[in-house]
Amino acid sequence: MEALSRRFRADHPAIVPLDGGLLRAADGCRLRALSEKWAEAREQGRTAPSLNDIEDADGETHFGVTVGNIPVGSPGFAEAYLRERLGKFGRGFDRATRLLDPARWPHPDIPTRQMLWVLTFNCFQFMGDYWLRHLRPDVTLDFAQGLDESVRDLVSFCIGVDVGQWGEIAHERMCLPVRFRGCGLREAVDRRFGQFLGGFVQSVLPLLDRRDSRNNVLKGRLHVAPILDLFGEGSFDHPLEAPWARLLSSSNQSGNLVSGLRQTWSHLSSSFQGVATRSSWRDESLLLNQDIGRGHPRGRSSPAIGDLRCHSGWNGRARHLGERIAAERNRRHFERWSWDGWSKLGSQFIISPPDHFGFIGNRLFPAVFTSYLGQPCPLVAPIVGRYFGLDGTEVDRWGANLAAASLPGYGWRRLHNHIQSIVHSMMKLAGVVSVKEAVNFLLGKVGEPWMSRYIDHIAPFPNARASTYGIVPDIHAYNYPAGRRCVNDSGAALSGDAIFEVKTYTACPTWYNHNNSRTRPADRRATRMESRALLGHLKRRAPSGGQVIPLVAGWFGEVNKDFEKVIKVLARHAAASDDGLTISPLINTDRKGGAYPIMHRQFRRAIGVAIVRGNAQLKQRRLHFVRATRREAAEAYNAHSSNNRYRPGQGGGSSWYRSHIPEGYAAYQQFRDGHDIGSYNSSAAKTVLAPILAGSVESAVANRAEVQRYFGPAQFAKMEAKLGWNPAARVLAPAFMANATRNVIMCNISFIVTPITYKMYYPQERKSQGSLFWYGVGVNIAGNAVAISQQALWGRALDYAAVNGGRNISYLEVIRSGLQKEGMAAFFTVPRWFSRVLMNAPLQGSLPAFYNNVLPMGEGAVLKAAEWALSSSVGSARQRMPTVQQTTLTIERRDDEAT
Repeated sequence: MEALSRRFRADHPAIVPLDGGLLRAADGCRLRALSEKWAEAREQGRTAPSLNDIEDADGETHFGVTVGNIPVGSPGFAEAYLRERLGKFGRGFDRATRLLDPARWPHPDIPTRQMLWVLTFNCFQFMGDYWLRHLRPDVTLDFAQGLDESVRDLVSFCIGVDVGQWGEIAHERMCLPVRFRGCGLREAVDRRFGQFLGGFVQSVLPLLDRRDSRNNVLKGRLHVAPILDLFGEGSFDHPLEAPWARLLSSSNQSGNLVSGLRQTWSHLSSSFQGVATRSSWRDESLLLNQDIGRGHPRGRSSPAIGDLRCHSGWNGRARHLGERIAAERNRRHFERWSWDGWSKLGSQFIISPPDHFGFIGNRLFPAVFTSYLGQPCPLVAPIVGRYFGLDGTEVDRWGANLAAASLPGYGWRRLHNHIQSIVHSMMKLAGVVSVKEAVNFLLGKVGEPWMSRYIDHIAPFPNARASTYGIVPDIHAYNYPAGRRCVNDSGAALSGDAIFEVKTYTACPTWYNHNNSRTRPADRRATRMESRALLGHLKRRAPSGGQVIPLVAGWFGEVNKDFEKVIKVLARHAAASDDGLTISPLINTDRKGGAYPIMHRQFRRAIGVAIVRGNAQLKQRRLHFVRATRREAAEAYNAHSSNNRYRPGQGGGSSWYRSHIPEGYAAYQQFRDGHDIGSYNSSAAKTVLAPILAGSVESAVANRAEVQRYFGPAQFAKMEAKLGWNPAARVLAPAFMANATRNVIMCNISFIVTPITYKMYYPQERKSQGSLFWYGVGVNIAGNAVAISQQALWGRALDYAAVNGGRNISYLEVIRSGLQKEGMAAFFTVPRWFSRVLMNAPLQGSLPAFYNNVLPMGEGAVLKAAEWALSSSVGSARQRMPTVQQTTLTIERRDDEAT
């Protein structure tokens, strides 16, 4: 202890744990108290303080003790200890990211991103709270900042996006609780004040003897003189008027407890007043409006621990952020849509584990998370600015226009059917008899002869829902709880018929470019459904009454009010059913309480996660429509449209009778393969034969002139006379095969190899006009290595033909003799390849970029000019025709008059 006393000053503050409570000894507590408690802890077998020395980043050694892993000593010792603890946290976080790396578990049924998010949300972000509660806020500032940075790195790894690049609005929204439209990532820098105050209040009150409301004496854990001098006798008796008055009026205002308490209360009060309303400022019942000496929630025996910001404080921050979003983001901004479209149902994925209710795959989780906050979608980040659709619309940063566009395919119908199936399953569990897509639900509701005519109309269609003018509800329930009213009521007194119509909508100005503070987008969509078409007609005309309920699901997981009522009603009846009797918190820990809260939570999770996951899947399924140019986008649209469907056996003939011919298994197999075998073979044959024909035609035109220039006219004429070639051989000239092979190779490289490999294998995010140019040049340079071998073969073949005044060429002999004399240098050398590249690559290598980027620039003007010329010529011909007819009639009339 003598060595310990030399290292600590006698008036240094100390923290000693006793029976789970914390004794904060400062000012009046000396090293003697620490030594006494050390000896007492050893006698009773408890953990005793241990002496430590820590070296900081500057190489300076700090000494202190740790009590229950809490550093006690100089500020340098505490900071160095917290730095070591933060490093240990960082290593643990790195290990978690390595274990849950999506690249390590590529299987789509292993949602490692969502698993890491659940750990971060429920565990990792709170790992430093123990030290935040036990140390002053000024001591834990660096520790809290490092912990927040580590948590942000974890979130970035979860969603595959660097959240540090987001704006202030997104960061502030992430820090809000989930119930206030946030993500629940409360920063430790902001949370440390509330944590310190909560730990202080909870640990100090049990130390001294105090009287409760019935004047009973509750014995304290450490009712000793130093503690009495610090807080005062009877300070904690009921009612708690000013429990900290004695502490705050002590002589040492720079002490550990006084300084920490004043820092905490000043920060919490100023933060609350910065976002509170005028009425909240005057409300003395609020905790943070009280004086620091009365800073205790009266009427509670155990105050809240942790974040002591009251509900009004978080509500004020959320309201202040909403006002900022409304001021800085216009109504057409996606980030404002995400704020206006928030709902508790749409935020279920944040708190849901990856079970059968809340599963979200690794590819979809980043899209769901960024869409929730209104940030750019990582799914479309590599293709932003490219084109899709028939009109060539550019993809925006969020992918909203891609999801909202009218494109071929199943589209929103997948999510519609999924929600329909979930609601139908919920009705079965609740004991409600229901039918999906009941075709004949109008029987008994519509009289004759209209009902018979309607049945005769839809009978010939194999799919009644797809029939023209068919009226088919999504779900028809026969005994749905109707209450006392027949329409839009969720009571449980009576039951009757109910018709449910499921509707979904995407993020577009049609539904979100409104004053959403008055009417939510989902309720606006439901109101329009009720005012038109089937729902409004049935509400006004159905003879038997019943309920007609719209079930609307929005892009951000929001639903209309009727949908929320339906979920509650079905959960209540499911809890009262036989299945609900087997549910209890003992076997299902989703939520405390009886069967109804558990079933209600399960239903909400199932619906909420299904909506946001289905919308992300819709965006993902439409990525194949995106192309680098508008022309390619239009071709992709036409290729997937209904006008371009496979018509078996048509062959260019009439197809009006094809729908009456059963095609059998062969047609199904062709449809499954995705192409017609005959058309595929013909397309492949054209691809192969086109460069061969082009290279052969070029050689047939140019080879004779090249050979004549090589030999000279006189020698070439003597060779022709000696060998006596036929007319075809005279036109083609010697060494035609080598010349044609060279041209075929270069045609394949420029028009087949370069476009196909660039389209299929070049990274999509790097495609541009410039990259196509340089890629073509590079492939041409590599292809010239093969072409110069054919060029060398052409020259050696001509030398072989000139021996003895002329002889026929044997290519096998030419190749054998060349290899024997010079080896590979006979056909390939680097200088020859380099000269060929300088001559050929700049022009021929740029042909793919010219045909795909430059030539289409004038295509529209040329077509318009041709159309104008054609229309002008046709118009002038039509103008001349009446003149000729009029002249003929005039001549005939004159002839008649003469007669």
